[in-house]
Amino acid sequence: MTEYLVVCTPQAVRDLDQITEYIAQNNPDSAEHFRDRLIDRAQSLSNHMMCHGGGWILERPGVRKLIMGNYLILYRIVSEQNRVRVLRFWHGAQDRAKLDRE
Repeated sequence: MTEYLVVCTPQAVRDLDQITEYIAQNNPDSAEHFRDRLIDRAQSLSNHMMCHGGGWILERPGVRKLIMGNYLILYRIVSEQNRVRVLRFWHGAQDRAKLDRE
């Protein structure tokens, strides 16, 4: 079974920081715990079967999504490098049109 290296883009890291900061306004302990859960979920994409199981983002060819609660983890598989690039961590209540423009 192929293992993929999961790599977060700089934008995905900024997303994680923003999510953590937002949650920390009300509950700092919960914020760190939730960040760790998002990272663990993204790391699960290292498993070949897991990374091919996410749904597609139709507006963005080659981009897949993995759902964790209200959040989408957007990623792209780079098969020739055995990598998964995590592009964004996106809350479902955020303006989807903004995501499509980026």
